[in-house]
Amino acid sequence: MIRAVAAGGCDAIVVLCTNMDGAANTDALERELNVLILDSVAVTLWRTMLLARADPRILSGWGRIFQSVLP
Repeated sequence: MIRAVAAGGCDAIVVLCTNMDGAANTDALERELNVLILDSVAVTLWRTMLLARADPRILSGWGRIFQSVLP
C-alpha cells in the first residue's frame, strides 16, 4: 500500500494504527521510494525521546525522523 501511495506522488506517507509493523519497514521503504514515512508508533517514540531529553539519533532503522532533533 505504501508503494501505491508513493507512486501517486506525495511529500510524506503516514502509517497510522494499521496493526502492522510499519516502523520496521520504514527505513528501507524511505530509501527505496525517496519519501518521508511517518509510522504512528515511531513518531510517538521519537517525541517521547525528545521529551525525555534522549537523542533520537541513537536509534537506526526506523526512518528519517530519527535523524532529526527539534530545538
